[in-house]
Amino acid sequence: MKNIGGNLERLKLKNRQLILRLLNDKGSMSRKFIAQAISLTSASISQLCSEMIAEGLIIEIGESINTTKAGRKEILININYENRYAICINVEKFSTTITLLDLIGNVIFFKKVKTEIYIESYIFLKKLAQICQTFLQDNTFISGKIIGVGVTLRGLVNKERGISLHSYEIWDREVAVKEILESLLPFPVIVENNLRAFAQAEMIYGIGKNYCNLVFLKWFPGVGSSLVIDQSVYEGSNGLAGELAHYLVEENGIRCTCGKRGCLETLISFEAIVNNINLIYSKSMTPILYTSTNGEKSNISMFLRNCLKNNITNLDEYVFEILDKAIQTLALHTFNAVTFMAPQKLIVYGDFFAYDYIYNKFIESYKSYSTDWNEDLIFRSKLSNKISYIGALAIVVEQFFFKVGGTIIN
Repeated sequence: MKNIGGNLERLKLKNRQLILRLLNDKGSMSRKFIAQAISLTSASISQLCSEMIAEGLIIEIGESINTTKAGRKEILININYENRYAICINVEKFSTTITLLDLIGNVIFFKKVKTEIYIESYIFLKKLAQICQTFLQDNTFISGKIIGVGVTLRGLVNKERGISLHSYEIWDREVAVKEILESLLPFPVIVENNLRAFAQAEMIYGIGKNYCNLVFLKWFPGVGSSLVIDQSVYEGSNGLAGELAHYLVEENGIRCTCGKRGCLETLISFEAIVNNINLIYSKSMTPILYTSTNGEKSNISMFLRNCLKNNITNLDEYVFEILDKAIQTLALHTFNAVTFMAPQKLIVYGDFFAYDYIYNKFIESYKSYSTDWNEDLIFRSKLSNKISYIGALAIVVEQFFFKVGGTIIN
């Protein structure tokens, strides 16, 4: 009898998962269409939906518009995204963001702090937890509806154990992020590499809903990439699958943050581009840049960031030559990677790709290597402006909402 009860509970959980994923992927629909889509009886769907409405997971949002049939209109149902929340922490080299959001991505609270790499990781994580605690003390009505905490980091992550193995230029040793934060906050915690988390976000909130196999390419300040195979984010046996940034492209080249020499990252990162511009920086060779930076090399980085942000194209010819070389290099190695992996879409994001000149030049360069160019292959992500939190939100929603059928884990 115990086995029968356990099997029924597992079946119920599976059906709740199917309902939530269906509504997220397809949008609002009637109980009738839900039943047809997941092959359940109308009675079963009605019972499940009644329970999930009572729990605040889904909500009736109105009647369907049907001009061809007479009779009573069907009531539409959708996920009640605004009735659950997630705490999202994104740790980058220079700054860390803490964001409280509902499950559709509406920002309730946002704070940006300096990433303190010179203090003990436990002390830094404790400071982040204290920021969360202070906000929650002032907004107690939210605490009971928080489903979890998502932490995204650069570098190597053991997702199962919630450990940062090596977060390049932040922590050079293992940090038990999940264990530390769960000892300080009353919520379950999930930790993931920032690139794979963004890929998960596209699968939940973006174009990834419609495709099975995708390659993701981020550019700025470094290079990052990730893979989705059969609608699942692929890690590989060592958690490094699809790491285009660390393809070796130059024998005995510059040492990379990963420890190897000659990685693609060392040639085309923002830092590498600035270093190359520094070599030609002068009143004669880069007059526009020289004037704009008041003759100070230390201002080059900030000036170029401003150009990217505001799509400024009034730059020196030699500066464009350096940019073009980096673009062509990235396009070549991306083409090779895409040829090998054969995805349905290549999704690009990051500040470099937000800059129209660079994006268009990248497309042009990529096309020059292709004999069967497909205009629909490359897609500029619409989630780029949410990069500081959308990945962390996605891993929380996947782990603590979809996989548990919406049940809040205590």
